[in-house]
Amino acid sequence: MDIKTFKELSDLIQEVDSSWFLYQEQIKKIYSEDNYKVLIDEFEEFIRNIDSKDKPKLSLLFYSTLLVIQYEKLNKIADYCKDNESLRYLKIGLDIFLKGKYSDIKYEIEMGINNYQNILEGIDFFSGYAGEIGHNLSHIILVFKLIYQIDKKTFFDYLKEDKQNGIYLYFMISPELEFEYPNLIDLLNSKDAIKRNGAFNYLMHKFHYLVYDYNDGDEISEEITTELIDIAKITEGVEIDKRIELIVNHIFLENKFPDFFINEIKNADIDLLLKFIRKQNHNKLSNIIKLEVFINHRSDTEIQKVFVDKMLEWVKKWALKSTWSKYKSSIKDILNDLDKDIRTKFREDIKKLKTNLFISKFDLQVRYSKFLDDNHKTEIIDDILSWEFKSYDIDGPDGDLL
Repeated sequence: MDIKTFKELSDLIQEVDSSWFLYQEQIKKIYSEDNYKVLIDEFEEFIRNIDSKDKPKLSLLFYSTLLVIQYEKLNKIADYCKDNESLRYLKIGLDIFLKGKYSDIKYEIEMGINNYQNILEGIDFFSGYAGEIGHNLSHIILVFKLIYQIDKKTFFDYLKEDKQNGIYLYFMISPELEFEYPNLIDLLNSKDAIKRNGAFNYLMHKFHYLVYDYNDGDEISEEITTELIDIAKITEGVEIDKRIELIVNHIFLENKFPDFFINEIKNADIDLLLKFIRKQNHNKLSNIIKLEVFINHRSDTEIQKVFVDKMLEWVKKWALKSTWSKYKSSIKDILNDLDKDIRTKFREDIKKLKTNLFISKFDLQVRYSKFLDDNHKTEIIDDILSWEFKSYDIDGPDGDLL
């Protein structure tokens, strides 16, 4: 093993444009050896005689390529190298890599998650691309797994340092490693919204697996109960503003959630709750309907007002007849449970909206596309105005009838 070895590996890095595992034979050929003990011993000897400034980068290059050809022996490699000097340099090299300071070992990922109003929704969408990260950065992911086997604290420290969040989300979306939930608390309290929502995605993963896939036996029910206790315990350690953000994001994304989320909703400061409710994407009727969860468990009229405001906005800007047909029964039920004054004002606002639509015979002749668009809105408005509602109000968060 000499500097020529690493020159060839550096050149290979520039070639790789897919999974590193496709280059196993080329790596083995460069090393002329595939016994991990022999290779690690040779590398230890090699770095003793090179400039200190080169040691971190070469250590990263060595271990990442070694693990590609010997990934099935990762645990044995971890045990063999855990006290080696090269491991210390590997950690330094990984830190430099995460900061994007290596011009020839690049780490650039465009995710667009921050464009989502609900970051958890963005992460859910991005999960479809986790496999791509697993291919393109498989060598670095293996290095993270090696460090996890040796030093879990350092593993989580480096995840926190991942400013681009690509590798971080890979581990939070693809639960290949079973983290102890207390390790997630710092991440759930992170100032980085992607970090905390990513950790919450991991925290809720097993719950959803149990609820959606295996919820038909007593044994599984006990497992769900245990899982809920664990989730609740960890959630208590999250700062209140971040906790409410994560719970609200989760409710708008998923149809099933732990019962204790309802207690959090009931006890949350109304301004804090409204902050994260208003932050959601309300141009989808399916999201507006999610407000029912909050309306049913709060006596505050503010959330009811958000509902009617967003409904009015949806009819104005995004109304689709097909979507309306799917959800109008649910919308009627929600409107039926609103305070009478709020519902009455909504009916007045929706009538006023109708008077401003382009639905005359003249509009049909001179602005046909606008006529068609507004005609759909008219049908939706007429549906709403045809509904009969309760003549009494709802009093209290549990909906006691007067």
